[in-house]
Amino acid sequence: MSVDKARVARNFGRYVRFYEDHAIVQKRMAHQLLQRVHRAGGSHAGRIIEIGCGTGYFTQLLAETCRRSKITAIDICSEAVAVARLRLRHNPKLNFRVADGEALDERNCDLLVSNATFQWFNNLPGAFARYYACLRDGGALLFATLGQGTFKELYVSMNKTWGNRAHAIGANYKRHFPSPEAIESYLSAAGFTRVRVEQEKATEMYNSVKDFLYAIKHIGAGNPKPMVLSPRSLAKLISFYSEHFSVRGRIQATYAVIYGEAVKTVQGNTVRNYEW
Repeated sequence: MSVDKARVARNFGRYVRFYEDHAIVQKRMAHQLLQRVHRAGGSHAGRIIEIGCGTGYFTQLLAETCRRSKITAIDICSEAVAVARLRLRHNPKLNFRVADGEALDERNCDLLVSNATFQWFNNLPGAFARYYACLRDGGALLFATLGQGTFKELYVSMNKTWGNRAHAIGANYKRHFPSPEAIESYLSAAGFTRVRVEQEKATEMYNSVKDFLYAIKHIGAGNPKPMVLSPRSLAKLISFYSEHFSVRGRIQATYAVIYGEAVKTVQGNTVRNYEW
């Protein structure tokens, strides 16, 4: 399913002030990604571009770790960029720009980073090819994104409730989250070496299905082309989800998080450990 990114940007913009109250998993991903940036020596990178900065939560962590780096943070949602710019207005080494991270056109970057963004892309192989061109020799791409298995309980409930038909909300809502194997192959095909891709699964608990749906709506992860549900249809979904995916009175939701790391190495050169 092709994602309408203009609708995605509007969804994020509509709920941007609520994002960090509900982005529990995304914040955890940010801290894990920061550790990987630190281990890779990213604190010494001269020029960093963050793809999909959102409200600037990871941007702030990155700036605090990479104090000597010049960081450009981009996002497709202008409202999110405005929040991030205001949040970090006192840091002269930060530059914010409204742009589509899937169409990045830069050169001689030392480090590209991205947290919880690539799941929205329509052409991930094409984006990785662009990123390879953006990096200088020895530069690296480090990211965290959501992968296959994310929200599996919700998709099962939707399709069991209405059937797996083209017009069913389950079919319209479902994201084609990438698998770790696919991401690894895309990176290698783009020319990257020292490719490393790992997936971790986490289960978040919510007091009710309504609380879960409210949370994903307010992190901008709702259906970019929403369908209007009747009270009866919504009640059927909630009933199935609650019956099959409850643990001790609370409902569970799976998040599959993929962490990726890759280096641009021009043929014949040897890069020791990301020599920024």
